[in-house]
Amino acid sequence: MNELLQQLDKRRRMVQMTQTHLAFQSGLTQAAVSNILAGKTSPTLATLKALVTAMGGKVTVEFPTEPYQFRNQRAEWLDRSPSSGMVWTIHKDWQSLPPLPRRPAPKPTGKPDNS
Repeated sequence: MNELLQQLDKRRRMVQMTQTHLAFQSGLTQAAVSNILAGKTSPTLATLKALVTAMGGKVTVEFPTEPYQFRNQRAEWLDRSPSSGMVWTIHKDWQSLPPLPRRPAPKPTGKPDNS
């Protein structure tokens, strides 16, 4: 029984670490990542792009319509409108991919920031 509990705890920590990593890479909060992966939230296009990029995928917008829905847990993104035909494919085993390199810090340009 203890061994089973330890395995469950290890699995929970691995999932939490993955969500933390995705949150860091995508600039989203861990709660947002958790809700999206659990299918509790339909992300906006900007959130979708950030998350797919953090997973190591590339996003091409052919039909920029919203909202999107996560289906098959990390398999593909699908527009709710069947007429758009938009499908976002993510590597099915993205959790087993090697970790992504950390984002480099922005380099100072030496120019004044006018924003």
